[in-house]
Amino acid sequence: MELGHATRCIAATAIANGLPLRSGNPDDIEGMPGLDRRPVRTPPA
Repeated sequence: MELGHATRCIAATAIANGLPLRSGNPDDIEGMPGLDRRPVRTPPA
């Protein structure tokens, strides 16, 4: 999946600061070396 510009910027900021990136869809943010992806559960609607 192609990452959008904003997603790449957020991911790069997380990597640069040694922070995990928390996401409800962590599989959508694959392909960035060094990115620590962490899943977040979202409550059912």
